[in-house]
Order: sequence, then C-alpha cells, then structure tokens
Amino acid sequence: MVRLTDYERVSFHSDASSMVTHMEIGPPTLIAPPNMMPMFFSGQPKGVEFTWTPMRNTVGYRLRISKNPFFSSTIFDKKVNGTDVQVSGLAEGAYYWEVQSVDAEGKESVESERNRFTLIPKGTEAVSMRLELDPFIQHGHVIEVRGRTESSARVMVNGREVALIATDGSFHYFTPPLPNGESVITITAQNASGGVNTQQKKVVIQ
Repeated sequence: MVRLTDYERVSFHSDASSMVTHMEIGPPTLIAPPNMMPMFFSGQPKGVEFTWTPMRNTVGYRLRISKNPFFSSTIFDKKVNGTDVQVSGLAEGAYYWEVQSVDAEGKESVESERNRFTLIPKGTEAVSMRLELDPFIQHGHVIEVRGRTESSARVMVNGREVALIATDGSFHYFTPPLPNGESVITITAQNASGGVNTQQKKVVIQ
C-alpha cells in the first residue's frame, strides 16, 4: 500500500521495478474578498484587492473573475506572480472569482473554490434605513430568513438578492444548504436614497 498526500500521484512503468510518486500542484485557498460578503463603496467603485494563500512548487497564479458562477465568460483573466492583485473597473453587482496555481512548466492546477462577492453603492450621507429581522427558522441545513424593510428597498442575503419584497416591506428568503458548524448570515437592505442597513447573525448547523 502506498500512502499519498493531497495532490500526490503515483505512476509506474512495466519495465520499472518500483512505483514513482510525484507532486501535482494544488489550488490556493481564497482569502479576500470573503465569500458571500457585500462590499460597499461611495462614488465610483475603487479597486478590489484579491488575496489567496501561497502554494508550494508554483511560480505564479491565474486569477479569473466572472459575472456568472459557470465562468462561461470572464471579465478578468490574468496570470500574476504574487498572491494578491488589485483589480479596478468593477461596477456595481455580483461577481465570482477563482484562482489556479501555475508551476514552472506552465501547467495549471485544478480550479480553487469559487467565491462570490457583491459591490454595493453607499450614499455619501447617512440615511436611516429600516431593517427588522424575525428569529431565523431552521429547516435542516436550510435557514429561513424573514423580516421587514421599506417596500421599495433591495434586500440581499449573503450577497444574493431576495426576489420579492411585499408592499408592506416584508420579505422571506431560504438560504442554500449550509455546512455543519458555524456560519454567518449577512442581511443587507438598501434604498434608492443610498441608505444601507446591514445585520449579521451567526447560526450553528449540527
């Protein structure tokens, strides 16, 4: 039996007396922007800093940014030497990003996890914004979020927009299945005047 570590592979040839192990490069772990987190800006969007963990046996990384989770088209696709890069020119909206490691021969690793973040404009002046949340309702690994805000407001839960706000401002939203352990749920309400109200609550799935 041969015990292998992550991204270690074994090969053998018919004319060789033993097997040979070799390392394949793995993808880095994404750090920032944090997954599912809203990012607020005033005026024109500033550059967004992307960072990830360094990986062994690599000479660079390939950063890809897309407006859709399938990466059928990209708005940024570039190889960089370090583990951080500043990207400017991103407008309001939701984005997905991933990183691959690149070795000395130009071979790329598999893709990292795909993180999602949202750029949200924020008013230059403080504007009061109503956001009231009911206690969360747990359905197994799914959390039901209910609350009230202004009827014309936009509401996002972990960067995903709530499809329907009732005429009285009430809304409800079901999260995707959450993993076991502690998760943070971020609810953001925004009105046309630039008012923003964000609340975060922790949930524990067992």
